[in-house]
Amino acid sequence: MLYTNQIKTFVLAVVALLPVATWGQTDITTEEALRQAITYASADATTVTLTADITLTADGRLTIDAGKDITLNLNGHSITSTTNCVIINNGKLTVKDDSESKAGAIIATKYQGIAMGNSSTTVIESGNIKAVEGCVITSYATGATLTVRGGTFTCTDNAVIAGNGSSKLPDGTLRETPNTIIISGGTFNGQIKSAGYVACGIYCPWKDNVTVSGGTFNITGGAGIVSRSGTVTVTGGTFNCTGKVTGKVGDSRVVVPCSPVVFDSETAYPSMTEESKIEISGGTFTAEDGIAPVSVIAKTEDAAQRVAVSGGSYSAPVSQEYCKEGFTTAQNADGTYGVSSTFTVSDGKPLSISSTDDFTVTTATYTREMPAGTEWGTVCLPFNIKSTEDVPLYTINRIENGVLYLDKKTEAEAGTPVIFHTNSTSVTFTTENARVKGASPTTKASLAGTYTDLVITDNLGSIYYINSDAFHQAKASLRVPAYRAYIIYNKEQGAKPSVLFIGDGTTGIEETGTAPATTKACYSVGGVRRSAAVRGLNIVRLSDGRTIKVVK
Repeated sequence: MLYTNQIKTFVLAVVALLPVATWGQTDITTEEALRQAITYASADATTVTLTADITLTADGRLTIDAGKDITLNLNGHSITSTTNCVIINNGKLTVKDDSESKAGAIIATKYQGIAMGNSSTTVIESGNIKAVEGCVITSYATGATLTVRGGTFTCTDNAVIAGNGSSKLPDGTLRETPNTIIISGGTFNGQIKSAGYVACGIYCPWKDNVTVSGGTFNITGGAGIVSRSGTVTVTGGTFNCTGKVTGKVGDSRVVVPCSPVVFDSETAYPSMTEESKIEISGGTFTAEDGIAPVSVIAKTEDAAQRVAVSGGSYSAPVSQEYCKEGFTTAQNADGTYGVSSTFTVSDGKPLSISSTDDFTVTTATYTREMPAGTEWGTVCLPFNIKSTEDVPLYTINRIENGVLYLDKKTEAEAGTPVIFHTNSTSVTFTTENARVKGASPTTKASLAGTYTDLVITDNLGSIYYINSDAFHQAKASLRVPAYRAYIIYNKEQGAKPSVLFIGDGTTGIEETGTAPATTKACYSVGGVRRSAAVRGLNIVRLSDGRTIKVVK
């Protein structure tokens, strides 16, 4: 049941090749022709098409060397090994079946279907892979990439997609570069025969990066995903698991349940870090009654959150401790379970999520209190917001001849800074089914936003901001609070803006090295003094000696 000894043997072995009969033959009817086509393939893409079923003799396996680029078209036929792994891929291998029947297969009656070598690339588009201990296994590989887009994978004893948790290669060299596993389609059937073990769909014992966006995993008597290290990201796919027992997976003595999702930190494999986790934002996860859809086997001193659920459908409630921050377990209308959330952005508090976060929440909201008399502001949020009658949104069209021109927007995407107008003492932006993105804000048409408190000390002559009913050019260091924006001016835009075409207002932005100018007097265009600015064009004299035009 252990992978180690068998894999160590076939990774290091060298295949004895038969004499050359043909050169570059691609229509294959015999084992000899198949071996020669693989052996003498060049670095250019070569397609090898089966035209007959082949059972491997000799050492029972095929080796694709580094530098080879081979597409194996099963063409409705099979390659079978009764003594070994069928294919060891050290180069680039694409497997497909262009036949109408789609019955083509790679069959290992004793060990693995395809074993991956260092820095190799394996792509499965279609066909069938049938094996005992792993349809595809990364084994000791480092820097390898597996992409599964389709096909049917059936493993009768242990993990369908398997790995090895050792930190060293068989020769004692440290394994360094993680492997990448990307699954977007296919059907994965897992079963178990060995006593004391459970089946497994995807086994992640090393620091690999695994992404699952599709595919159907039917695991009889076992778990869907078992992770002991690395990062696993699930955005889709269906995991159907049966069984109410616990059992071993791989060479660890720690037993795991028949849950669709399992993280085991108790085993404490050497590549596990604080960042090792499973993140789930989508997919369907079904287990038998009484079995949790998500389980964590935690080492006593392990305080890290090993599973973070922000989406998906489950056959039973997900424990709150496994929900991503801001999410809670909820029951769906169809009787299944999921998670719901209100993601609240608190004004003035820097964003707590990471720059790589990208997830959907039930509700996202942000509220800002507006100082008395303030009507205009800037905002930049990590979720999309929509313009309303009460709070319209604007972006900068251009700065021309000293005038700042705005375009009204119906919606602002996550990370897009905009200008808004309100007559209320507070403004709230709320979005249902919002997609939250932690990536840094963008700069759009002279507007730059921030999610954190920002202090600007460079290029102040090109920075403008709105405050104290005036349009200011930054002169000293400028503090921009979180979720605001500032205006970047450059000479190509013409005269420096002196008309605040968007009206009076403040964004809470202020220069930390100098007090903002205040209004000393206000006049009509004809020079008549006013007690305060009125709707239309106003001539305003400021405390710093400047006179500006303000449109309200």
